[in-house]
Amino acid sequence: TYWANAFRLKNGLSNISKNLAETLGNVRSFGGDGLSASELRNYHYTVGMPYFNEVDELATYSSHEEGIEVIEEGLKQRRGGGRKVFRLDIPGGTQTVWGVGLTKGCSGDRYIMHRINKNGDSGIAHLPYQILLNGNKAIALRARFRLAVAFPGLSMGTFMQIACAPDAIKDALEAVATRQ
Repeated sequence: TYWANAFRLKNGLSNISKNLAETLGNVRSFGGDGLSASELRNYHYTVGMPYFNEVDELATYSSHEEGIEVIEEGLKQRRGGGRKVFRLDIPGGTQTVWGVGLTKGCSGDRYIMHRINKNGDSGIAHLPYQILLNGNKAIALRARFRLAVAFPGLSMGTFMQIACAPDAIKDALEAVATRQ
């Protein structure tokens, strides 16, 4: 429900959360530092930082099918240090979402999590990054937004420890989404 609200889904997915809890159990929730659904749906870290609807345009293709081919190839080749975590084809349209684990340098999941995930597993839900192929355009949430909403309780000083990450993440996702 946290990410459903942060990503402004029409349905907050509380019914899915309830079903998962009934089926698998629910020991505890983590992450979010107590942000309400309303706060998440309007989240903005601070002046000069991007909003949810400000995305990185990674690539444009001649068709949705070509986009799938290029991104799958990029993940298979681990371009930009990207590796495939999941793929979800959204029913009833031309939208595909990939979860992308990042492994290289300043964009790497390990690099980032080691520096800012100070509360045990509180930031685990931050991973993986996503690429959305919407029709023939590949986009991703800007890393500055994605990191801030995943770790809303962190100070600007802590974020400065990974100042190189947002641009490195964009470069890595562009490498995945671009034919070489």
